Amino acid sequence: MRPKRFVALLLSIPVLLTACAPAASTQSGESTEARPSGPRSITAAIAGAPPVLDSRFNTSSNKPGWNEAALLYSGELTSLDNGAILKPRLAEAAPTTENGDWKVFPDGTMETQLTIKRGASWHDGAPLTTTDLLFTDRVAHDKSLPQAVQVAHTYLDRMEALDGRTIVMRWKQPFIQADRYPLGAALPSHILEMGYDADHQSILSHPYLTTEFVGTGPFKVTNYEPGVGISLAAFDQYALGRPKIDQIEVRFILDLGATMANVLAGEIDMTMGRGLSTEQGVQLVNQWRSGRVSYDYKSWLAVYRQYIDPNPPVISTLPFGKGLMHAIDRQEMVETLQYGHSAVAEISLDLSHPHYNEILSRVPRYPYDPRRAAQYFQDAGYTRGGDGVLVNSAGQKLELEIRTTGDLDIHLKSIGAMADYLRKAGMIVTETIIPTLLAGDRPYRVTYPGLQLLRQPYGEDALVGFLHSSRLPTPENGYVGGNNSRYSNREWDALLERYAVTIPYPERMKALSDVMYHLEDQLPAMSLFYDTQLVLFSNRMANVDARSMLGFNAETWELK
Repeated sequence: MRPKRFVALLLSIPVLLTACAPAASTQSGESTEARPSGPRSITAAIAGAPPVLDSRFNTSSNKPGWNEAALLYSGELTSLDNGAILKPRLAEAAPTTENGDWKVFPDGTMETQLTIKRGASWHDGAPLTTTDLLFTDRVAHDKSLPQAVQVAHTYLDRMEALDGRTIVMRWKQPFIQADRYPLGAALPSHILEMGYDADHQSILSHPYLTTEFVGTGPFKVTNYEPGVGISLAAFDQYALGRPKIDQIEVRFILDLGATMANVLAGEIDMTMGRGLSTEQGVQLVNQWRSGRVSYDYKSWLAVYRQYIDPNPPVISTLPFGKGLMHAIDRQEMVETLQYGHSAVAEISLDLSHPHYNEILSRVPRYPYDPRRAAQYFQDAGYTRGGDGVLVNSAGQKLELEIRTTGDLDIHLKSIGAMADYLRKAGMIVTETIIPTLLAGDRPYRVTYPGLQLLRQPYGEDALVGFLHSSRLPTPENGYVGGNNSRYSNREWDALLERYAVTIPYPERMKALSDVMYHLEDQLPAMSLFYDTQLVLFSNRMANVDARSMLGFNAETWELK
C-alpha cells in the first residue's frame, strides 16, 4: 500500500505542455522541416551559467552542465568512457601495469607515465607539451586559489618531464587513481605562466578564463557572452580528428520550463548536464516527436545517520539502522519518484560494473519488510504503544528529524516519501528543508540531530576517503570534512586504506568487495536509489545517448 503523500503527488503531476509545442511536433514520425544548407550546426542548452570557462575555477553554486560543456572545448589526457573504463584522449595510452606505464616498486613507491599524442595542440596553434602539464600541476597545488583539493596530492611526490611529450609522476605510496593524474584539462603555460609567476591571483582575472579562452578540446570558443552562452566551432587540428559537427551553440537557460518550451519549439537540439527532472522527461516523451529522451544514473540518494550526539541516541545503533532500511519501500520510490527509469541502489556501484553481481551476492540486502523492521526496532528497545507510536521502556516516544537541502527536486520528493514510511513504521518525524542561508553553514549542516538525505556521487571513484575518520568534521577543524555521518570506525578506515593502495586488479576487487560488505552491513550510509540524469537530443543527431553526452566523445557526434 502506497503512502498517501505518494498518491497525492501522482495526482498533482502536471501533464499539459501541449500548448508549448509547435504543430509539427504533435504528429507522428520525425519532423519533415527542411534544414538549411551550410555548416552542420546544433544548439545545446545547459541549466547553469558558468561565470568563467575553466571549470576548475568555477566557485559559484549554480553549476548544472558546466563540466559537460567544458569538455567540448577542454581536452583531457585520459577520461572515463561510458563503461567507466579509463581511455586515452590526448595521451598515447592510459597507464597500466600491463603496458609498463604504471610501475609499483618493492619499497611501496610507484611511477606512472603519460605521453602526449603527436600533433596535440592548443586552439591558437601552440603545441601541447609537458611544460603545460608541469605548470598545471603547480597551479593545482596552489592552496591560495579557489579550487577543489585533489586527493591524489596526498600520495603524489613529484612530477617530472622526460621530454616535451612524456611526463612521469612519482608517487610516495600506492594509490589506485594514479592512472587518472593529471586530472582534467591542462592550462596553457605560454599564456598564463608569466603573469602567474608575478602574481598568483592574476590567473583569476585573466581574460583566458572568459573572452580569450584557448583550449585543446574538439571545439574552440569563438564567442563567450556571460549569462547568455558560448559559441563553438570545430577545431580542425584536433588530435583525435576533426569533429563531424561544424558549430555548437551552447545556451545558458536556467529556467527549466523555458528549456522544455524551446525543445518543443525545435530551438534546442540537445541538453547537457543535470537539470530536467525525470517527471519532465516523462512529459516530453509523448510530445517531442522530433527527439528522444535518454536516461543515465549519475548519483545516488543516500540517508546518513548522525553518529556524534544523535537525538535520540538510538539513531546511531545498528539495529535501528537495519530497521530503517526494511521500513522503506525503495522499489516503490523508484517507481513513483523516478517513473521506473531508475533502480534500487543495493550497493554503491554502477549496475554496469563488471563485478556488480559478484559483489552484490556477498552483501546484506534490505527488502521492504515492515515485520522485520518492527523486530529490529524492538531489538533497539522500541515497541509500538497503544497509539501506534514506537516507545522505549521509559515511555519515551521515538521522535526524529530528517533534513535535506531544497536545491533539488528529487530531495524534496524523497524526504516526503521517506518521512511517510517512517511515520507508518511508528515514528514521529519532522521534515526540515535546509534554508538557503544555512546551506553553507558548516556547523549547522554537520550537527544535524537525526537523519540527513543527500544526493551523492557513487562508484569506485567516490569511495576514496568516503566517510573516513580523517574527514570527520569537528569543532577542532572548523567542521571541515566530507564525512557526512561523522562515522568513525577503525575497521572501516583500514578497509578504505587497503582499497586505495591495492593496485593489482583482482586483489583490488576483493578489497572493493570488503568495503561494500561493511558499508551495507554497518550502514554508515544507507542507500536508497540511483538518481537519473536525463538528456534530450534531436532525432537528427547520431552517436549520442545519455552516457556519451558527457562530452568526452563530442568529435564523433554526427548529424543525419
